[in-house]
Amino acid sequence: MVFYHGVQSPYPYSTRWLDGFDDPAMAEELYRQAFPLVDITVVPDEEIKTHRKVALLEYVQKHIRERDINLRLRDIAFLLELTQPSKEQVICLLHYLAQEANTLDSDAFFRNLGQNTPHYKEEMMTIAEQLEQKGHKIGWQEGRQEGRQEGLHAGCKEIARNMLAIGLERATIELTTGLSSAELDALTNSAA
Repeated sequence: MVFYHGVQSPYPYSTRWLDGFDDPAMAEELYRQAFPLVDITVVPDEEIKTHRKVALLEYVQKHIRERDINLRLRDIAFLLELTQPSKEQVICLLHYLAQEANTLDSDAFFRNLGQNTPHYKEEMMTIAEQLEQKGHKIGWQEGRQEGRQEGLHAGCKEIARNMLAIGLERATIELTTGLSSAELDALTNSAA
């Protein structure tokens, strides 16, 4: 149902939602089919570890809701070293973990992760200090704002491209990367 309260009266547009696409026939063909599904929850961890650049993202997404993400620290450190993401991508990932992961001691998690990933120790320590000084929620909000100012936007876009490529929900991608729906649209259009 569409509830309309616009300036023009009566409602001036088509009531067929496919008419909103540049090519309604193509949209109908696309949306008539079942959507492609990547259910990472059923993929074994050992298989995920073979997925190269998206392995870290898939692994974290699979285990993000576990009671204590600290139990996955060794595998996350292994995948960080194996996949060697950019520092900007790591910072986006760390912010996502800080915001969404269930952990008994997030400060210890980031300090231990830093000790186990020499390439990213500085980023881990920065996140741990933010959490320690400002609290979990405040650290995430300020880190996100500073990250945008420091050019992290490009790293988040790369993560979003990977997430779009494996078929994750747009709402999850927006939450994870901080990108807007319009930014995701632009990424989708530039990939086509």
